[in-house]
Amino acid sequence: MTVLLTVIAEMRSGRWIEAHNLVQKDGSPEGAWLHGILHLQKGDLEDAEYWYDKAQRSFRDRGTLLEETAGFETHFLKGCNHMRTNLNIIADHYAASARQDITSMMAEVSPDVQWTEMAGFPCAGTWTGPEQITENVFKILDSEWRGYRFDLEELIDAGARIIGVGHYCGTYRKTGKFMQVRATHIWTLNDGKIVRFEQFTDTLLVDKAMN
Repeated sequence: MTVLLTVIAEMRSGRWIEAHNLVQKDGSPEGAWLHGILHLQKGDLEDAEYWYDKAQRSFRDRGTLLEETAGFETHFLKGCNHMRTNLNIIADHYAASARQDITSMMAEVSPDVQWTEMAGFPCAGTWTGPEQITENVFKILDSEWRGYRFDLEELIDAGARIIGVGHYCGTYRKTGKFMQVRATHIWTLNDGKIVRFEQFTDTLLVDKAMN
C-alpha cells in the first residue's frame, strides 16, 4: 500500500517514469489498476487495457483520465487513510485544485490555518480559516481571471513542511492579458492538518497582466 501512495504522489508531480518504476513493484489488483491509469496518462491504450484486464476492470467502460484517477484515489485511500503522509495530503490538495473542487481542497485545512498570499498578488494578505480563504482567495481569482490555475511541477518532502513548485497561468478578464509566472508554495502541517501556507511568486509579471 505504501508503494501505491508514493506512486500517486509521483504521478501528480509529473514524474511518470518514477511512478511507473514503482508501480511495477506492486502485484495487487489495485496496483494493476493504477498501472493502467499511468498508461492512460501517456496515451498507451494497448498497455492500459492489458493492466485493466489484470485488475479485472472494464477498459471499455472506463471514465476519463481525471475520473479514473479520482475513482482510484477514493477506492484506495478510503482503506488506508491512517497511512497518509504530509506529502500525500498536499498532493491531494493539488489534485482537488486541478479539478476545481474547493470542498476537497479545504478538507484537511485546519480551522485556524494561516494562509498568506504575498504582497503585490491580487489576493495579498493573511487569511485565517477555510471560509476566509475561499472568499478572499479562490472566489476572487475565479471571478477576475479566466482559466486561472496552478500547474504543479514538483513536490519536495521536508517532513512537517512540504514545498510545491510550479507556475500560475490565466487571463485577466479586464485587460485580456495572459500571464504565466513561476511560483513556490510552502506548506506546514501538524497532526495531518494544514496549519500554514505561504506563497512566493513574481508579482511584477502578474501586475503586467492586470494593467
